[in-house]
Amino acid sequence: MFICFAVSSKNPSIVINSARGEAGDTVDVTITMSNNPGFVSANLYVKYDESVLTLKKVKDGGLLSGVTHSDNYTSPYGLCWVNDLSKENFKVNGVLATLTFEISKEANPGSTTISLEQDILNCDIENVVFDLVSGKVEISSSSQSKDSDLPETTSKASNSDSNVNSVDDSDKASKNNESVNQSEVKDSDASDINEKSEDYDATVLSTSDLVGNTKKSSTSDSATNKVGGVVQTVSILIAVILIAAIILTAVFVYYKRTRKK
Repeated sequence: MFICFAVSSKNPSIVINSARGEAGDTVDVTITMSNNPGFVSANLYVKYDESVLTLKKVKDGGLLSGVTHSDNYTSPYGLCWVNDLSKENFKVNGVLATLTFEISKEANPGSTTISLEQDILNCDIENVVFDLVSGKVEISSSSQSKDSDLPETTSKASNSDSNVNSVDDSDKASKNNESVNQSEVKDSDASDINEKSEDYDATVLSTSDLVGNTKKSSTSDSATNKVGGVVQTVSILIAVILIAAIILTAVFVYYKRTRKK
């Protein structure tokens, strides 16, 4: 972005237009001439702070012939148009040159000045004096907008952000209410689950008691059955013995009677 400084009345003037950028950026600075009374040769010396700005490129505006700009890109930098043999003065106006600067990456936010010195002659070998207007390179921080000269847009953006924040707050409140409701539902569900868990535990305990009693009853019945089985076996053995005794007695009696006969 270029910022032009107004020059009063109709005085011959050479103006350095200002620019804005962040540390590490590359900016273009134009040098413009107006109300030119006429000259044949001109030397302009561009002064700048080399610890903040580094001259990277120079583009001539094409208004004047005899271009002999310096190849040494240091401050002060020399812009030269030499036409000593011309018999007529050049009265053109417009952009004399465009200088491209790189802002140092270590540059602090603020501004740095670019100024001019002049040595201009007409065809009569007379000095021609122009009003010289220095320019500035505004160095902004990364958080600042390069279009800060548009407050209305910034205001709209701020209002938009405010509306967005309002909507976000509303959404957050809604989400918080939903969260509370869900929490209440969860607490209710947890209460139901606890009650069901208690009922389940009671049922389990009851079932466990029933199983325990059943096991005890089964154990008792098993012992009774074992005792009954033993008694029955003994009874059978006694009966067999008695029958055997009766049979033996009968056989003995029969044998004795048979021998007497």
